[in-house]
Amino acid sequence: MSAQHPDATRRAAIGSVALICGALLAASSTAPAQEEVGAPPAPTPVFTEEVEVNVVNIYVTVVDRKGEPVKGLTAADFVIEESGEPMEITNFSAIGTVEVGVAGEPPATTVPQAAGSSAAAAAQPLPVSQVAVVFDHTGLEKRQRGRVLKALVPWAGSATAKGGRVMVAVLEPELKILQPLTADPSLVISALEEVDQRPTQGDMIKSSKRLLVREIQAAQSVNIDLEPIPQSLPSGGGGGGGGGAGGTQPPPGNNPWGQAKPVVGAMGEQQARTYLNQIEALRHQEWSRVGQTLVGMDRLIRGMTGLPGRKDVLWVTEDLMIHPGLDLYQVFFTKFSSLSQKMTLAQPELWATERELLDEFRYIADVSQVAGTVLHVVDASDRDREAANTGSAGADPDTQWVTDQRGRGATGGYDFGAMRSLEEGSAFLSQATGGSMFGSNRNFDQYFDTLGQLLGSYYFIGYRRPGPPDGRVHNYKVRLTRDDLQVRTHERVPNPSVDQRLADIAVSRLMIDEGPNPLELKVSLGPSEPAEGDRYIQEIRLEIPARHLVLEEDGTDQVGSMAVAVVAADANGSPLPARLLQLTVRLPTARVTATTVAAARLRLMVEQTSSQVAVAVRDQRSGTEASALVQTRG
Repeated sequence: MSAQHPDATRRAAIGSVALICGALLAASSTAPAQEEVGAPPAPTPVFTEEVEVNVVNIYVTVVDRKGEPVKGLTAADFVIEESGEPMEITNFSAIGTVEVGVAGEPPATTVPQAAGSSAAAAAQPLPVSQVAVVFDHTGLEKRQRGRVLKALVPWAGSATAKGGRVMVAVLEPELKILQPLTADPSLVISALEEVDQRPTQGDMIKSSKRLLVREIQAAQSVNIDLEPIPQSLPSGGGGGGGGGAGGTQPPPGNNPWGQAKPVVGAMGEQQARTYLNQIEALRHQEWSRVGQTLVGMDRLIRGMTGLPGRKDVLWVTEDLMIHPGLDLYQVFFTKFSSLSQKMTLAQPELWATERELLDEFRYIADVSQVAGTVLHVVDASDRDREAANTGSAGADPDTQWVTDQRGRGATGGYDFGAMRSLEEGSAFLSQATGGSMFGSNRNFDQYFDTLGQLLGSYYFIGYRRPGPPDGRVHNYKVRLTRDDLQVRTHERVPNPSVDQRLADIAVSRLMIDEGPNPLELKVSLGPSEPAEGDRYIQEIRLEIPARHLVLEEDGTDQVGSMAVAVVAADANGSPLPARLLQLTVRLPTARVTATTVAAARLRLMVEQTSSQVAVAVRDQRSGTEASALVQTRG
């Protein structure tokens, strides 16, 4: 069973951000004039056949058996299925290699489409890739962090080549963005240098665990009483004068305790219980640490949902455990297995389920798939060094004598099976999101070189789904017509509606302050007034230069239409459900100039604890989207 983590990742609860009313202003640069909001104008009748196209775009990496990216494939090499049914591939691009189209056709495949549709987005130029580099300071050791940073500096240059953007952040355990997305490698390197100066908690945690492991390994030979088994010894060889020991001295190479059998005493049980209590305390500490780390990553991943293009997260951490404390308990259980019945010790596999984070890891995988984000996890631990520091390289003679018939020494050596539990979470997330995982290795340079190739060589594929976008997440499968290659991609893919897409853009702006703003949208606060309970009414003002909007003549006016999504944060900084509305832009033609600004005023019911409000807008005629953020009084 899984314990409920108090700060565990969770979907945002339904909150109260009520849209009271909205009003549209059409203004010149000097004389604003208010107009009432009307319903969107009825579309002009046209005689044409409407074809609704629903195209889902995915990013796929293909590797060979060595894990190297494979280039040069065509659309004919891929088969995409949903629920066992093959899907029609509508667009295909090979990124980082030659451009190829559908089944040998030219790269651009045109499909009749409406503005703002998924197919229209597919036909636009491919957006640049974005990589968020995150250092988990809740578990990283300074020594290992330094090694990773040394290898990352040259990687930063290649990651920002061709317009790629990189973000640098830390988990302490809250998410802190040191450098927003940028294509400037010097800014990335500067942020990495700042990372190197920040404190970490990994050294203290690892030191406590190593000390406990050494104590457990040394305790068995001291705390278990040994009862010798009598052995027949050769006679001493007459005469009495041949030395003090005479006939009682055992033959060379023998030890009178060599056939000893352990007898568990009260002292052994008392120490075992002391160690078990220490393991439980460390398990709770690690459970809390990993859980808080997942909360921070949830914020980052959800914040990247509304960003266009390929999205990757490079997560530098140590000991990302689904079953915290299992590595310590396996060492303990091996040493004190003779006490298992007396102390009612659970088998390690059962003990691990008493406080696990499997549901939380599954949630992060689901969020990543919905966000279209690929996770690459670097476990920076130096397992060889850890083995040496636990004193497992060799056992003292007394310890070596205390063995059972299966040959298990009292120290048990360095249990690499137990160590695998430390990387279980890293492996799970990287596999579920189509990413990569690095661990139990010191060659960071080689990994980042391979990662650079993976991020720069992939396939952008669009396939047609029946019906309009349904706003759901679908299971799909990508196969190759060749069996000597491996596909890496998400297990699930979202099919968001245009309104959901706009809400995602607002959430990205709210959570990580990233997103598009080609419309030069400005958001500011107007007056506020108290409301019932712990809420108040806040006026939010929107301004967009009219020159960025697509307007049509309607009598003496120029008319446009905008969709708006408003998202506020709750007390924990998580997004509340988006509020969606339509606004009509109506400007007198005689007053429209190059400096005319279209403005809207929205009155929102806001929680006292809300500190930020994000707004995303879409020009309904051009499909252009923009977002902006404003701090509230909360």
